[in-house]
Amino acid sequence: MTSPRVENIIRAKEDEIRLQEYESAYVYDTDGNLLFGKEGDKAEVNFTTEELSLMRGAIVTHNHPSGWNYPNSDIRSFGNSFSPEDIRLASCYDLAEIRAVTPKLRFTMKPSQDGWSQIYWEEVLIPLLNETIATVHHNLFMNSASEEEATYRFWHEVWRRVARRAGLIYTREES
Repeated sequence: MTSPRVENIIRAKEDEIRLQEYESAYVYDTDGNLLFGKEGDKAEVNFTTEELSLMRGAIVTHNHPSGWNYPNSDIRSFGNSFSPEDIRLASCYDLAEIRAVTPKLRFTMKPSQDGWSQIYWEEVLIPLLNETIATVHHNLFMNSASEEEATYRFWHEVWRRVARRAGLIYTREES
């Protein structure tokens, strides 16, 4: 469990980067020490092999600036939850936690008690993810009030269901 002090350190950085129109990522050890930060482009941050090796057991936070593509009156301006690439990174590099902030939301994902790994990603999460994507896509786009609402809710609903079935710890909060 993240201590209140570490949580406050990370939240302060998240509040700095949430309004950027490009992605940035910051990697902290579980004591709240910054290991490194890196800026990316509008849609991703790329890491070197050396940077990836520093992530094992760390907390990674980053921003998802996609909400800036929509006017404030559009529900999609809230931004999206994790991408599959985010959770693959968390699993394959055994992160303590992965986090993402959007202009209006904060998401966190932690492993189950059994942890996660590349094998866990490949054998457990990918099959669950593929099954869940199909179900959520059908349900949301058939039953939502609008395509905008379905698009906004899609990844949150996918990860909420995958986390429940896989024992992951997933949160979403408005900021």
